[in-house]
Amino acid sequence: MGDRRGQSFLEYLLVITLVTGAVIGAAYVTLPDFQVGLKALAQDASAWMEQRKRREATP
Repeated sequence: MGDRRGQSFLEYLLVITLVTGAVIGAAYVTLPDFQVGLKALAQDASAWMEQRKRREATP
């Protein structure tokens, strides 16, 4: 047979990703504070990227 270590790692990684996505999705749907927190995080990230663009544009 072949070496299955890489395949097993990928399978575990996919399962962990799926479970994490399901937990985050359930939290987003059921918890209003989680929705507010994610929106605030998105706004902070947008502001950070905008500041970075401005810094790179100025010589």
